[in-house]
Formats: sequence, structure tokens, C-alpha cells
Amino acid sequence: MQILHAWRAPPGGQAVAYANVRISDDVAVMNIKITDRAGKRGAYAPNANGARVVTFSPELAASIADAAIDYIQGASAHDRHR
Repeated sequence: MQILHAWRAPPGGQAVAYANVRISDDVAVMNIKITDRAGKRGAYAPNANGARVVTFSPELAASIADAAIDYIQGASAHDRHR
């Protein structure tokens, strides 16, 4: 998994950030919403016609969220490739 780009979300919503993530050499997901509620981080794919386009296991969602927040906070490029 690789964070391609991550950015802070505008204030006032549930998201703390958004990220574009390469899941594998064959799959990248764009505009993943990153949340951090009471220390529990999550990642949610965009919706299409009211349904999630992609779903993530709780473990992968937490890894995506952690990596995106690390990216925003300036983790090294080496650390971004998890």
C-alpha cells in the first residue's frame, strides 16, 4: 500500500483528511475519507449511487488512515510505503 497524496479535510465535517491510495500495483482508490473519532481511525471509499464503491477490512482501513495521517504530518517517503 502506498499513499499517493493526502490532504486535510475542511473543518466542520466528519473527515479529518482525504487520500489517494495505491492498494496494489493494479488498484488505486482516490478520495478516500479518513476519520479519527476518539482515537479510532477509519477509511471510507467514495460513494456511487448511494453505495460504497470499495470496502476495506477494519485492519486495512486503520492502516490506510494511519498512513494518510502520517503522510500529512510529514512522514518520510520510505515510511509511506507500507
